[in-house]
Amino acid sequence: MQSKVEERIKANRIFGYIPIRDHFGSHPGRMQWELCGHPLYYWALKAAAEAKHLEKVIMWTEMKSARKTARQLSDKIIVLERTLEECKEPMKITIDDLKTPKSKMWKYSVIRDPKKITDALGFEPTLLVLICANCPLIQAESIDRLIEEYYEDDEADSASLVYKTEPNIWRKNPLLPQYLLPVWQFPGVLNNRQEYEQLYTLGGVKVCVYQGIGKFVWGKMVRVEVPLEEGKDIHDREDLELARFYMEKKTKGKKK
Repeated sequence: MQSKVEERIKANRIFGYIPIRDHFGSHPGRMQWELCGHPLYYWALKAAAEAKHLEKVIMWTEMKSARKTARQLSDKIIVLERTLEECKEPMKITIDDLKTPKSKMWKYSVIRDPKKITDALGFEPTLLVLICANCPLIQAESIDRLIEEYYEDDEADSASLVYKTEPNIWRKNPLLPQYLLPVWQFPGVLNNRQEYEQLYTLGGVKVCVYQGIGKFVWGKMVRVEVPLEEGKDIHDREDLELARFYMEKKTKGKKK
């Protein structure tokens, strides 16, 4: 790591934040799905605890089992209790209908309470690392690389893990309309897919400045590319089985 990055990391107070909700939402109970011997949320917690650049990690959840697991996993994790009321939909409330940045606000969000965050951490934080509990293949090394990438860039306001999204754009075949045709194969549109601008999907970890008033600045975003599976969200059982496949494959590779 370059000295500039090291100095910037030492000069800042960096913390991770993992909100976990197991009630309500689209798939109640999802966070307790078993994945390779542990509940789904465990893997993101483990990665956050092992990330060397995170001074502390705040987990906000209503789950008693998750709070117990976090305390057993690492003293680096600070547990904040979430009520069932704070888990209910809608997560945002409408303030007005003008469609401004303040037209909709989070109904409940512990991360937007600077005093509560400062009291829990025991220090004034300067950098926030948002970590998605739905992404069990996130690696501690990727979190650290992302923080380093953010501090390497002099103008970056934020950073995110990303994975590449293939530009699979299809249309009806003009000559045989019963079939679909990739647009890059159609004369006069694009000759090949290389002419498409590369597309990315944000992948489960984001870095941004944590301001004292509880607002976040995104602005210019730098990135660290990871394999699709590392950033992929788990929304249903099919996603879970795919994550199991990738995790078992990764584990076998390390054993060899």
